[in-house]
Amino acid sequence: MTSTANRWIWIITFASVCITAFLFPWQSLPHMTCPVKYLLGIPCPTCGGIRAILALKQLHIIDALAKNPLITVGLFTVGIWGILLIIFPSIPTPDRIADRLRYIMITTIIATMVYLLISIP
Repeated sequence: MTSTANRWIWIITFASVCITAFLFPWQSLPHMTCPVKYLLGIPCPTCGGIRAILALKQLHIIDALAKNPLITVGLFTVGIWGILLIIFPSIPTPDRIADRLRYIMITTIIATMVYLLISIP
C-alpha cells in the first residue's frame, strides 16, 4: 500500500470517528449499566463517555472534561490529527509515528485511567 493511500485511510478513519461521535443520536440509547462498574464496583475508563460526547455536542468543553477526560481528549486528538493530516503531508500517520511518541501516548492514556480510578468518590 502506498503512503498516500495509507494517509487517506487514516483521514477517513479519523473523520468517521468524529462524525459518528457528533451525529449519532446518543441521547436516544436506553440507559445501560457499565458491566465493569457493575461487576467490580469501579468505573471503567469509558464510563461517562456518552455524557461527555453529549456535553461536547453542546460545546460545554469543561463539563465534557469533567464527565470523562479520556473520551474528550481522545476526540479532540483524533479531530486535530485528522485535520493536520489533510493540511500537512509531512505529519506522520499513527502507524508511522516514532516509538518515543507512541510511548508518550500510551503513558498518557494509562495516567488518565489511573486518574479516573483514584478520583472515585
